[in-house]
Amino acid sequence: MPNTEGTTASKPPLEPPLASDDKQSEALARLEARFEDLCDRHKEERFLWIAVTVILMNILLLGDVQPSMLPIAIVLLELPLLFLLAKKLGIESVAQLFDRIISDIGRTAKNGD
Repeated sequence: MPNTEGTTASKPPLEPPLASDDKQSEALARLEARFEDLCDRHKEERFLWIAVTVILMNILLLGDVQPSMLPIAIVLLELPLLFLLAKKLGIESVAQLFDRIISDIGRTAKNGD
């Protein structure tokens, strides 16, 4: 039997040596930015799929409706809900458009009175 007393076997490191803190911070910042970008694109894609589904459902369900004002009224009721969904998902471009439309409607209502 070999004698292993008094000898210490050196084990290879389990983790690679760490880079400097600056390099780690830069890499972490890049990963965070990529993650945020990916999340934003995922939210935008989700909103677009919902909007396309709503449009297709409107075409399918309201295409043959006789009173022509009914589909327009339904679409006008759906638009604020879609804009609120966009705001909740954090899609800034649609949320800004909605805010601009609302402020224009408010100004028009004030000037019309």
